[in-house]
Amino acid sequence: MTLLLLLPSLLGKLFKFAVAHWRIAVALLAAVVLLGTGYHFGSSRVQAKWDAAKVATAKAVAKVNTAQVAQTAIVQTKVVTKLQVIHDKGATITKEVIRYVPLSTPDLPYGFRLLHDAAAAGVPLPATPSGVDGPAVPAATVAETVSDNYAGCRADAAIIRGWQRWAQRELATTDGAASAVAVH
Repeated sequence: MTLLLLLPSLLGKLFKFAVAHWRIAVALLAAVVLLGTGYHFGSSRVQAKWDAAKVATAKAVAKVNTAQVAQTAIVQTKVVTKLQVIHDKGATITKEVIRYVPLSTPDLPYGFRLLHDAAAAGVPLPATPSGVDGPAVPAATVAETVSDNYAGCRADAAIIRGWQRWAQRELATTDGAASAVAVH
């Protein structure tokens, strides 16, 4: 409340000072106007640059996203095609087991199954071989299992190579985009 009462008095004293020292008052007023004008135009120019940089970044991001989607589709198509070929070849080989491993081929001992299953699962062998106690394994069954296992391994390898190809392409796409954004 006291500030409101003092305000007319302060304004009167300021006006008297301005009249008495009009040159200083004009210089201060000119300085304030120039500083305000400079700030206004400077900030609008900075804002324009900022807006232009945001637009350029958005365009670069959109371009990268489009390129990544395209690269993903290419790699995915190649992997799916490769998996189909692997599956078809594996099925053909499994179907031909009977021709190449006749039913008259002697069976393999149960110990072979223990060795094969331990190697496939990555588990240790039993402490004592108990192969005498288990049933013999038909050679054709072994051939089918090995054929299926190898086809599965080739399929897994194709998927891994596809992921590696995808990662390399993604890296190349994002590296190019990063350099394009850095230029702006």
